[in-house]
Amino acid sequence: MNSDKDQRELRQGLRDQLLERLKSNLTEYFDSLRNDANLSLGGAAPEIAAVFGAYHYITEQYGYTDSQMRYLLLFQNFRGGGRVSGGGHRRSRRRNV
Repeated sequence: MNSDKDQRELRQGLRDQLLERLKSNLTEYFDSLRNDANLSLGGAAPEIAAVFGAYHYITEQYGYTDSQMRYLLLFQNFRGGGRVSGGGHRRSRRRNV
C-alpha cells in the first residue's frame, strides 16, 4: 500500500511532467509566431494574450486531479493536432446525418 508520502511524490511527478509539457507547448507556439512571415503583431495580439492568459491559469491556478493530469499527458501538444502519445487512444465520434 502506498504511503501518503509516496502519493504526494507521485502527484508532484505528474504535475512536473504536465507543467514541462505545457511550457514546451507554449514555446512551440511562440516559435511558430516568430517564424510566420505573414503575421501581423497587432492582429495577433488578442490571440497571444488569450493563449498566455490560459497558460497562466492552467499552470498557476487550476488544481488538477491525478486522473486529469494522466489524461492530459497522453497528448503531445495540447494546442492542436491532438496527437496521442503511446498507450492512449482517441474515441471516434459518429455524426448522425
